Amino acid sequence: TREDLERFLAGLPRGTEVGLESLGFCWPWTDLIEELGHKPLLGDPIKLKHSAEDAKTDRIDSEFIATLLRMRWFPAVYVPNKELRQLRSLLGHRVFRRRISTALRNRTWSEFRKRDIQLDVNLGTKRGRSIASSTRIYEVAQNLELLEVVEAQMKQIEAKLEKRYGELEPIRLLQTIPG
Repeated sequence: TREDLERFLAGLPRGTEVGLESLGFCWPWTDLIEELGHKPLLGDPIKLKHSAEDAKTDRIDSEFIATLLRMRWFPAVYVPNKELRQLRSLLGHRVFRRRISTALRNRTWSEFRKRDIQLDVNLGTKRGRSIASSTRIYEVAQNLELLEVVEAQMKQIEAKLEKRYGELEPIRLLQTIPG
């Protein structure tokens, strides 16, 4: 628990390196370790797994990580700061929305192909969606309804990204690249 980790780390000198396996839920622990004045190191889970014993328990893993740290053999990976992690999370959230959008468009075209309906429309435009909706196909109507929601969410995410990160020099430089 958080309290157990705080109690344990209180007995260590400030700045002690603390090793963790890099997993998706390690960030709250990483933040806590930093808040308590220690240095979190995230270990490459693939390299740690290959090196560990067959019988995996939390105790064995902890002892193994401690030994690697002590021997300076710990396979550390890059630890982005909290703001960069938030940016990555938001970008990943947008990527997920784009995948949903693409899946909905593909599914809509599939519904047309099942019925041998040939439409020359762009589902990315209001006009194209309006024409597609006029077919009065139940599945198409639901797909387009959901597509509207997902694309509105993507615009909200993009506005948030622009507001928070749009003026950063690396972002402006990246935006000069065509495509």
